Amino acid sequence: NQISEIASLDQGQIFGELAIIDNARSAMASVKSDEAFLLEMTLIENPSCEDALAYAKVYHNMLHALSKKLIGSNNQLISFIS
Repeated sequence: NQISEIASLDQGQIFGELAIIDNARSAMASVKSDEAFLLEMTLIENPSCEDALAYAKVYHNMLHALSKKLIGSNNQLISFIS
């Protein structure tokens, strides 16, 4: 197995968000920082209003991150095709 660096993340950036959406893991990741942390999400069957609001905020932020990644990928493809 060959290991390749795909991306380097800056403060506030995330990875693994697709696994939350489709519940499938497609890659392996490693961290080279002492300041990184892992967020694990589990589904709460009957969330309180406070929990539901927190979930909504997290999902909103993940969708925003995915949107930025898709736009970046589209721009790379456009420059490759042009």
